Amino acid sequence: MERSLEELFAELEQQTGGAAAAGPAEPAEPAQPAADVLDLRDPAEQHAQQAFEQIDRRLRALPKLQNSFDALAAQQRPLRSPQQPAAGASAADDWFLLPKPDRATRDRAQRDLLLLRHRAALDPKRHYKKDRWQVPERFAIGTVVEDSSEFYSSRLTNRQRKATMLETLMADEDTTRYFKRKYTQIQLASTSGRKAHYRASKARRRHRS
Repeated sequence: MERSLEELFAELEQQTGGAAAAGPAEPAEPAQPAADVLDLRDPAEQHAQQAFEQIDRRLRALPKLQNSFDALAAQQRPLRSPQQPAAGASAADDWFLLPKPDRATRDRAQRDLLLLRHRAALDPKRHYKKDRWQVPERFAIGTVVEDSSEFYSSRLTNRQRKATMLETLMADEDTTRYFKRKYTQIQLASTSGRKAHYRASKARRRHRS
């Protein structure tokens, strides 16, 4: 009469439990696969796996070859920080930087900036925002070229065009006339009530009489 699976497992537990209770046993030998166990692995796949392992062992046993790539990898170069400048600076390093002007160019730019700072006094009908004009360390001065689409009245002639802004303003007749009128007003206000003013008034009285 065939026994059920529960009875077979119960008998197996009794045998294993009895062997454990008997005391520390010697290390058991690796269990041999039972003859009646069905092997479902493919023989061709097993043969290929064994051949691959054998080839792998032979390759690992071969001596390693040293080439130039291994030598380059062994040399560890210190990484340079992006903020640290290169040791050999060249002209290409200053390609995107403006040049540092000389002393004469810097002084001329300082005078032009001073003129722009007080440009509100040149024309009483225009009002400008007050800014702090300072000459930067690096700058460049260019020339504005008028477009051909601009009308002739908005362009400067060669006679009106000067080397600096101050020379251009002094060559303008309207600006010169305005400067003279303002200078006369300032002088009259500053000399009012003084000796020069008294003498001028006395001379006018004599002329009337």
